[in-house]
Amino acid sequence: MNNQNSPHSQVSAFDGTNIIDLNDEHDEFENSREIIGQWKWSEDKLLISAWLNVSIDPLVGTDQKADAFWDRIRQYCEESNPGLIKRGVQAIKKRWQRINEGAQRYGSCYDQAERKIGSGSNVDNIIELAHELHKARYKKKSNFDKHWSELRKQPKWRTPSSSGSAKRTKLSDSGAYSSSANNETPTNDNDVAMSPVRPQGTKTTKRKSKGKAKAEMIEELEEIKAVENRRLSLLEKFNANHEKEMDLKIIMADTSVMNEAQLKSTAVECLKKFVNDVILVFESEYLRKPNSNDVQRLLAMGEARGFPGMMGSIDCMHWQWKNCPKAWKGMFLSGHKGIPTIILEAVASSDLWIWHAFFGVAGSNNDINVLDRSPLFDEVLEGRAPEINYNVNGNNYSMGYYLTDGIYPEWATFVKTIPRPQGEKRKLFSKYQESQRKDVEPAFGVLQSRFAIVRGPARFWDKNDLAKIMRACIILHNMIVEDERDTYATPFGPLPIYDDTTNGLSQPNLGEEPFAPYERYIERNIQIRDRQKYRQLQTDLVEHIWQFHDTTQMM
Repeated sequence: MNNQNSPHSQVSAFDGTNIIDLNDEHDEFENSREIIGQWKWSEDKLLISAWLNVSIDPLVGTDQKADAFWDRIRQYCEESNPGLIKRGVQAIKKRWQRINEGAQRYGSCYDQAERKIGSGSNVDNIIELAHELHKARYKKKSNFDKHWSELRKQPKWRTPSSSGSAKRTKLSDSGAYSSSANNETPTNDNDVAMSPVRPQGTKTTKRKSKGKAKAEMIEELEEIKAVENRRLSLLEKFNANHEKEMDLKIIMADTSVMNEAQLKSTAVECLKKFVNDVILVFESEYLRKPNSNDVQRLLAMGEARGFPGMMGSIDCMHWQWKNCPKAWKGMFLSGHKGIPTIILEAVASSDLWIWHAFFGVAGSNNDINVLDRSPLFDEVLEGRAPEINYNVNGNNYSMGYYLTDGIYPEWATFVKTIPRPQGEKRKLFSKYQESQRKDVEPAFGVLQSRFAIVRGPARFWDKNDLAKIMRACIILHNMIVEDERDTYATPFGPLPIYDDTTNGLSQPNLGEEPFAPYERYIERNIQIRDRQKYRQLQTDLVEHIWQFHDTTQMM
């Protein structure tokens, strides 16, 4: 602290004399405090304001420890006026105790003087008499009249004469009573006449406040609601800013000074951000449902291979989940692999483009269970799929199909092989079908060869993270297929142009798109599961492939 007596503000040598303790409570140091300017009126006024504001705050003012309460008051003082000298919690706490005690004493003397002089008197006379009573009672003049003026109208603070409880204590043999909350009530008979009147009882207080209780409760609830809404708004802004800071921190991170754990954490965060952005930007183009142009191209590819109406082949792949939670291992344990896995259902065309991907079913399920949960036919059931019309062996069909293995059901949308075929036609059909339906398996192999993260065991704990990684890898796989399709040995027709106008990409418009009537939904579901249509299609394909094979051999 600067020495105020020196004109050059030099600090005198410390000799252990004339030391003043900031936390001392002795009265003889009060004048010394004012002389050296340790606790000025501006500081006391700021301390009173801090105590009131922290106490009234509905979020932090109650149900907290004393140390935290006084530390909040210290922070309030420092933030409200940074130019003042910083003080410790103990110094602030002791100074408030002196202010509270002095204001209480002066307040009791002021109330007594006001009753003694009576109504209509000059305020200056009341103040003068209050100081005289204070000096007579406590042997010194009060220095806390300003503090009492600041505190007297605050509901959080009351003088002894206005905050007494209904409990009364007998103080003398004459039968005088005083409130238990008034510690300054005189105990001799001469002072009884000058003592404050007994405060109102509990019943009277309840009776007077009964009408105001409901309004005060509503007002208090509204204040709490406003504070809570403001807190939630600030929390949302903080989370948004924090996420931006984390993204910038990841991008600008200097990996040269990181240890192994930090590098691993940064790599994981970068991977999550990368797959999220890939899905957000490219999913609508590279993992879309086939539109009208795509359907016509797929039909042409299938007809060129002997299967008119074919939309691709469907199968499932298991991805090992190394860090599967122990509580879930029984559910995700694959029967034929003996390890926890997650299933990917996919539809791929002969050019290895993956048109459909459904990921997340537990490895303990088979392909039929996955199909029951798959959204593969949602577009067809809701009447939003492109129209398909083709002819096989003289019969017209209006629903495409997928080549499958033997586990799938006999639906009109699936074409399976013939187990133990009899006759040359059926044997030729089985040979064609078994060779063409394996298009999806090379797509799985290429996907795993390109991306090691889906080739090895999955090491993430969250299944949603694994689903996003798989979708992002499929999107990148389709990008590569689009770029390299013209280099494949087998021609697949003209490449699609990914443009909304020329390619007919369907744009979602949920506000105008009507829902399919329930009757139509049931009707389409029955058509998909029509076993008779399945057998008729298989028979027609047997004849068609026999003729197709003869034509191919002649060419």
